Amino acid sequence: MRYETSSLPGPDSSQVLREFYSKTDDKAAKSAVIGALGNQKDEVSVSFLEGLLKESYPVYRSEALKALFHVNDPSSYKDIAGALSDIDEGVRVVAAKTCGKLKITTSVSALLKSLYDPSIRVKLAAINALGDIGDKTALPRL
Repeated sequence: MRYETSSLPGPDSSQVLREFYSKTDDKAAKSAVIGALGNQKDEVSVSFLEGLLKESYPVYRSEALKALFHVNDPSSYKDIAGALSDIDEGVRVVAAKTCGKLKITTSVSALLKSLYDPSIRVKLAAINALGDIGDKTALPRL
C-alpha cells in the first residue's frame, strides 16, 4: 500500500499528520508521515521529529533523521549529532551521513569517535561525513 502525504494542503496538515502518527499502528504509514513532516518545516514538526529520535523502533529514528535533514533547522543539529551514539548501527550510519550533508561542524568530535565504532558501515559514513564537513583538525585522525 502506498501512502501519499507530501501534498497535504493547509497549515493544519502538520497537526493532522502528528495525530495520525500517534493513532496508527501501521509501520509504513508512520514512515510516510515522518517523511511528510520533513516537508512541513514548522517549529512544531521539528520538535516532533526530534522526539522521534527516542522511538524504540530504529526505522522511525532513521526516518526522523532523514526528515530533519530536509528541514535543515540548526536547532536540531545537536539531536542529529546525538544520534551518532544510537544503539542501532543503521541509525548511526544515517546520523553520520546527515551530519556530513548538513556540514554540522559541531559534530566533528562525535564523528571522530565514530571512527572507532565496531561497524565498518558507521566508520565509512563518519569518514565521508568528516570529508564533507571539511574540518582540517580531523585530518590527523584520518
